[in-house]
Amino acid sequence: ASFGAMPAGIDGSGVEIEWWRGFDEPALESLIQRALAANLDIALAGARLDEAKALLRENREEFLPRGGPAFDYQARRRGEVETPAGQQRDIETYRGALDASWEIDLF
Repeated sequence: ASFGAMPAGIDGSGVEIEWWRGFDEPALESLIQRALAANLDIALAGARLDEAKALLRENREEFLPRGGPAFDYQARRRGEVETPAGQQRDIETYRGALDASWEIDLF
């Protein structure tokens, strides 16, 4: 069954939006007003859901190792006095490192 269209002969124009006011019942009026005041907008509910997901991801990362790669390059030219005979005066140094740390919370 499809609920997208009104049945034949009914156009919906006579539907009272605030139908509960027709009962003239203070308790019902109070309940409806409280429900409307506490009703969360769908966009706000979606934002709160996104916030909760972000907090979950952030907390999950606390259990993963931290660190990363480090690379270094140096080029230098030695003076004539400090260069041994027969060796090049130009020196190139390459360094690479990988750092990782993991904190385990026991208590």
